[in-house]
Amino acid sequence: MQRVLVIVILCACIVASCKKAPGVTTRMLLHNATLTIDSLSMLWNGTTVTSSALAQGKTSGTVSEPYLTIPAGTNNIILKSGSTTLLDKNVYGGVNTSYTLLAYDSTTSASSLNVILLTDDLSFATDSVSPKYRFINCSYGTAIDSVKLRNAADTVSVSTITFIGPSPTASTVQVFTTLTAGTYQPLVFSGGVAKAYDSVALSAQKICSLIYSGKPGSTGADSLKLAVIFHPVK
Repeated sequence: MQRVLVIVILCACIVASCKKAPGVTTRMLLHNATLTIDSLSMLWNGTTVTSSALAQGKTSGTVSEPYLTIPAGTNNIILKSGSTTLLDKNVYGGVNTSYTLLAYDSTTSASSLNVILLTDDLSFATDSVSPKYRFINCSYGTAIDSVKLRNAADTVSVSTITFIGPSPTASTVQVFTTLTAGTYQPLVFSGGVAKAYDSVALSAQKICSLIYSGKPGSTGADSLKLAVIFHPVK
């Protein structure tokens, strides 16, 4: 079945007139938060840059380095599942800038793929040692009552828990929030029931994304899952 793609990207990142910048690089992280695509690959100017196809809930690169280092400037990006092309677009990657490319479904239909490009702010204020996090809900149809990050000394309530939607604003989604350093257990409350996930160690000047995806009630590859992605500070 042919998929209908909706792509949401910051205007500054799609600039057809921008030329490639030879010898300089940008960094891009790809995460598969879809319900129906169990094999997602990325090509940059015709070259496959993902070492292997990403299953649902998986991220490019490695745990310690999820970003792919690729040529900066305006380049052609292709997302594929097997031999099927899902996205074929020219995008602009700023020099020494880090991005997260998030693929997800806006409904449970097999033709609802969305892609959003987030600019990752991996900087800290001069006097700040507090870690930063963001919670992104890519699970269509999940009625989340609340999300909490709990440790022995404190409990942090996540402010944004609604589904990302078909037309999100990248500048809002990409924002990180600071919290006190410590080890936190994520708790997702739905229908009055809390689902606990593995604890996350957020030490000083760590940055992470918590990406919630999957289908409510499923026990297969598209079951509910929480991906924890650490963004190495450059």
